[in-house]
This record gives sequence, structure tokens and C-alpha cells, in this order.
Amino acid sequence: WDGALASAPQWAIVVSTWDEWAEQTAIEPSADWGDTYTSLTRVYADQWKGGAPVPQPVDDGGESAE
Repeated sequence: WDGALASAPQWAIVVSTWDEWAEQTAIEPSADWGDTYTSLTRVYADQWKGGAPVPQPVDDGGESAE
């Protein structure tokens, strides 16, 4: 997404994967990741369309919230 947004496309960004598990490029919901990648795709798509900036990940030093 960073590369696609940096290129400032005029009319489209194509997401050319969905369930490419063998290529490790799947964005569909899964048991391990839930809807993380579909949600991130929505955030980036909204940014491209002029929405809010993408929040940057926070490094918690590897500590979990448990």
C-alpha cells in the first residue's frame, strides 16, 4: 500500500489477491488473523480516497495485552 499510495494513482489501486494462501498474500479473514487484513485494506483504501491518514503501528516491545 505504501508504494501504491506514493505513486499517486489517478483512478485506481488494484488489490490482486484474496485467498492466495500458498503465496502468503491472502487478505481474506482467517482463524489466525481474523479480519485484520481486510480491515487494513479498508483503512488504506479510505486514505487513498481522501479519508483519514493511516494510523502508524505502535511498537509495544513485544508485550501482549493479556
